[in-house]
Amino acid sequence: MSLPNVMINFKQTGATVIQRGERGIVALVLNGETQEVHELNNIKDAAGIDQLTDKQKEYLQLAFMGYIKPPKKVIIIFRGSEEEDYS
Repeated sequence: MSLPNVMINFKQTGATVIQRGERGIVALVLNGETQEVHELNNIKDAAGIDQLTDKQKEYLQLAFMGYIKPPKKVIIIFRGSEEEDYS
């Protein structure tokens, strides 16, 4: 008799996985003084990052706005100044 309850739980869990997966992860590769990686869950987490320029902060705000739904996480990857510039 408990088998139908288990099936219902699996269906409910599957439905929540789809809902949780609708928000993705954004990665920004930015030029910086040193190589660093930061994982941000909201825009307020960026307050402690010193090497963000005004233009990069604008990119970050746009990334957190998203298109239809905002991402669940934004990863910032700073390329160090010693790396070759391909721009």
